[in-house]
Amino acid sequence: MIFSPQTSVEEFIIESLASKNLTAKQLLFLHNKNHRRVTLQAAYKVLHKLVIEEILLKHKNEYALSNIWRQRVVSLLDQKQAVPILGESESIVYSFKSLAQLDEYWKHIQEGAKEESEVTYFFCPHQY
Repeated sequence: MIFSPQTSVEEFIIESLASKNLTAKQLLFLHNKNHRRVTLQAAYKVLHKLVIEEILLKHKNEYALSNIWRQRVVSLLDQKQAVPILGESESIVYSFKSLAQLDEYWKHIQEGAKEESEVTYFFCPHQY
């Protein structure tokens, strides 16, 4: 899973290429420096698979994230999640095993219920 503590080689490559284009050897060096070692052949196999899936683009010896794939991911993540809207006399019961789980769910609901509104700030430096 992307941004999880344990990432696969594919996920590491995607996360690494999010900021800049790199060669296969640069990616392999970064991966082996921070994670369990993989061979150059394994790295090329993963890179080839990601190019076929149109997640990566290859130009000469550099790899880059496809902007089309990037836009699809962003549009998928920008979709609003359904927040439970209850009618009159409807209720939902939730059970949580810890306060941390309750807090996480509460933040999730509050973030989803935020209305996008434009706020105007006004400042008057004069005393009346």
